[in-house]
Amino acid sequence: MAWFSRSGRIVRALIGAAEKDIKRRPARRAGSPAKLFLEPLEDRVVPAMVMWNSKTQGGDWDVGSNWVGGNVPGASDDAVIPAGLSTPVFHAQAVNDPVNSITSGSTLELRGGTLTVATTVAPPMNGGPLVLLLDGGTLSGATIADNTVVQLTPSGGTLAGVTIDTNATVDGTIANGAAPNVADVKGGLTLNGAVLLGAANGSSAGQLNFDNTQDLTGTGSIALGSS
Repeated sequence: MAWFSRSGRIVRALIGAAEKDIKRRPARRAGSPAKLFLEPLEDRVVPAMVMWNSKTQGGDWDVGSNWVGGNVPGASDDAVIPAGLSTPVFHAQAVNDPVNSITSGSTLELRGGTLTVATTVAPPMNGGPLVLLLDGGTLSGATIADNTVVQLTPSGGTLAGVTIDTNATVDGTIANGAAPNVADVKGGLTLNGAVLLGAANGSSAGQLNFDNTQDLTGTGSIALGSS
């Protein structure tokens, strides 16, 4: 079996099958060429890894020069942010940026707009925890992987059709003055981890706002006044 590539389209040359087929057929005349059968394969988009461009500081998700290669990650890309950044990588522009996945070793902040994630938001393997600040933006479609903390703020934000894994946490216990830590929920919430709303000593308050009638499913827990 051999592989050929022409004009970006992959075809497979079934040489072995052709030879067997020829043997089963009546003998051909000397000098007649053997037939070569080609079977086209479907076009496939393979996810690409797109790396954050700095090893020292964060910045705006939607600035192309902040990413290796000069382009913001797209719908089929896996965005990778290294550990050790001195400031968060933040999403603030009023746009919807789709990606396949996000792996981040540094704080990621949603200040505005939407990040739509087809698969997971996660820390690196053997790294973390990853802190995801929900500070006015929207996270849509993602599975929040183990060892990730979604930290709520008074600025709020939206979790849209999100799944919280078993060892992931939505944390609304951080003291931020008199204002409660808030998140709006749309499209349902699958909760297999924990939601912590408000500190046990009363220094903070937290709330989840469910938009109209939605499903809250999963095997996780919601703790009010957690320590």
